[in-house]
Amino acid sequence: MEQLFDWVYCAGPGDDPDESEIVSPGGVTRSVVEGAHERCDEPIVTKNSKVTIRLKIGNEPWQEGVEFTMQDGSQPSGVEAAALGLKIGDKCAFVSQGEATLNDMEPCGDDIESATCAGQIEILRCETARKGKFDMSPQERAEFANEMNDLGKRLYGFGRLDRAEHKWLAAADILHVVEPEDEEVNPGGAERNLIIFKAARSVYLNLALLNYDKGNYAESELYCGDVLHTNLSPQDFKVKAKALFRRACARLKMNKVSPVGAQYPKEATAEADLYRAHKLDPAIKPAVEKKMAEVQEVRIKHAARDEAEVDNLPEHLYDESVKLDEPSPFEHYGVDIVQALQLIRRENEDHVLEFCSDREREAKLKERARVYERIVEGEDYKPKTTVF
Repeated sequence: MEQLFDWVYCAGPGDDPDESEIVSPGGVTRSVVEGAHERCDEPIVTKNSKVTIRLKIGNEPWQEGVEFTMQDGSQPSGVEAAALGLKIGDKCAFVSQGEATLNDMEPCGDDIESATCAGQIEILRCETARKGKFDMSPQERAEFANEMNDLGKRLYGFGRLDRAEHKWLAAADILHVVEPEDEEVNPGGAERNLIIFKAARSVYLNLALLNYDKGNYAESELYCGDVLHTNLSPQDFKVKAKALFRRACARLKMNKVSPVGAQYPKEATAEADLYRAHKLDPAIKPAVEKKMAEVQEVRIKHAARDEAEVDNLPEHLYDESVKLDEPSPFEHYGVDIVQALQLIRRENEDHVLEFCSDREREAKLKERARVYERIVEGEDYKPKTTVF
């Protein structure tokens, strides 16, 4: 396992979420009634366990031999939370509230926030059902991620957004193990990554949609960017168009639009993404035209606001006769070489230079040349840093 960390690259929203993340937030309290102290060598129930329990809900009779795999959604998240961390022979009393009283196959009613459920469980058997994410093969990780993705879509359809997010984040976490694609160092790495990327695209698109619905537009924008960085092939043009369109919607909400009168749409703007999405998939033309109309409304609104505020600006911001100090030669890419290279790579993948004016493109290319010169000259170069 120690050798594995020398070549595995992990990224995204957490390498290994806390065990409590498998349950809905704020939904369960529990008390261990009887501990199996004499069985200290027994396995502990984790989020990857398959368990068999005795279960009692309220005044109902005991259910014997209830078997389930953690995170499979067949039992209420309150039951999963009550079992988490226990050993064979342990007995526990718990109280679930809200959505924690439901399993992942159930819709929630209007009164779900006031719902409560008291119960008891006893752990009869516990075994490992899944490997850890670093020990899984790409196929196993993709299979688990697809399972969580399907559950998340069902929950999203029920309007249970928080629970859907838990499922999609569990899927995203298992997929954030990416191998080097150097055939000499790691033969077959590129092919194995494609298995992961294919499963990840749907998960990231769903997380982007969910965060958009919740008003987390910056997160939605980032997840769309994650989709675009999964080595999309020309055959995946519809997926790429969907990610670009969805990112454009998020950027529009954050007012990321070009100013009125701009000859070309600026990079990282809603209209730049809309142009590219339409070019990839002409079938979405009606949706693109509708969003472009909204873009124009935002641009006009901002132009009117900026004109009204110009009298309050410092003189040097609009009077060309006032000369300021020369700008930094690394104004766009910054002085940190690693961050500059990462930004250059993202811009190349998104083809942002295609949407720049000639003057802006020339300035960026000159600044890139200065970044490369610093690398060649060894300035601020850190040999330990690896940029994937």
